[in-house]
Amino acid sequence: MAVQKRITIIKSVFITIFCDNHSFCDDYYIFLTMWNEMTTPSILKEMGARLKEYRLRKGLMQSELAESAGVGVGTIAKMERGGAVSVQILLSVLRSLGMLENIEQLLPEPPVSPLLLRKLQGGKIQRIKRSKAK
Repeated sequence: MAVQKRITIIKSVFITIFCDNHSFCDDYYIFLTMWNEMTTPSILKEMGARLKEYRLRKGLMQSELAESAGVGVGTIAKMERGGAVSVQILLSVLRSLGMLENIEQLLPEPPVSPLLLRKLQGGKIQRIKRSKAK
């Protein structure tokens, strides 16, 4: 007979899976990054750690990434430690790591507003109705 599993989420990051007879089966940690709850230095540190992990997974030394991105080795080390760098440098490093397409997730293009869409389709915007204050 197949074991049915039920998932209970505890503290948003710890999951315990119980079997159908309520006995313990397994535990898992889920690492969710709560970006809005983090300070700017914490975000920079997390980004630096992730950039380092991507660099290592590509088998690149800091000096190789620095040369490819057109920056100094110290700049790469600074980024990986969570130091602030310009957006231009960040873009160069992301390009060298083959990750520039991820910018779309960071800052997606805003959707077209219904009013602008109507105007682009040739329709005339007749009026904008505002609710009266009570």
